Amino acid sequence: MPNTFHNFFHTIFSLIYPSYCNLCGDELHDGEKLVCRGCWSGLKRWGRQSIGMDIPQHERFVSHLRVAFEFDERLQQIIHLLKYDRRRIVARELGRLLANEALVKEELASVDFIVPIPLHPRKLRERGYNQSQLVAQEFARVVGIPVGKNLVKRQRYTQTQTQLSAEERKVNVDGAFRVMLKDKVKGKSILLVDDVLTTGATLNACARELVLNGAREVRGLAIAHPPIEGSKETN
Repeated sequence: MPNTFHNFFHTIFSLIYPSYCNLCGDELHDGEKLVCRGCWSGLKRWGRQSIGMDIPQHERFVSHLRVAFEFDERLQQIIHLLKYDRRRIVARELGRLLANEALVKEELASVDFIVPIPLHPRKLRERGYNQSQLVAQEFARVVGIPVGKNLVKRQRYTQTQTQLSAEERKVNVDGAFRVMLKDKVKGKSILLVDDVLTTGATLNACARELVLNGAREVRGLAIAHPPIEGSKETN
């Protein structure tokens, strides 16, 4: 009976104070939260099977790199909701969308751990959570692969990558990561998950530490990559 009353008043409240999509402004319907299904389905999937990094081949530690979507204005708004407006529920949908990518499914058989790119403790305190970790947790739940908790630590606070050149980005994150559980890393295949990737400097710096500490291979998966040169990597 209490649930019946709750549902009744929730319906009445929704009629009087309807919720609207944070992106397009259309009214949200049953089951939709913050972003409508139309905006989610309108995300532009990355058309290529793989993407290179703006890093010399002999300095790359990521064996395979996949990107799910183009970082356009719509996806930028969604990630902004997650990172800066504290709308954590967005992470669950992003995680599910990543899990539905066929290109990813083909390569998951050998993966032992899924590891989100860690934030520095200071930035974690400022934001309250790691957006990549929230997405990775849902992704891992759907595909049935464990998250490698506390395997890697971000030991140095780095400035934002936004206005840096490719070389400056590389220098900025050099030595920023440290493997904490070497025994669990040794001989394992690890999938690193990041939000927005541009040059791949952050992802590669983290992968470098994993490989140098015995990981068999490190793959990379990013939610998005800018469709044009000069867009932002926000980690």
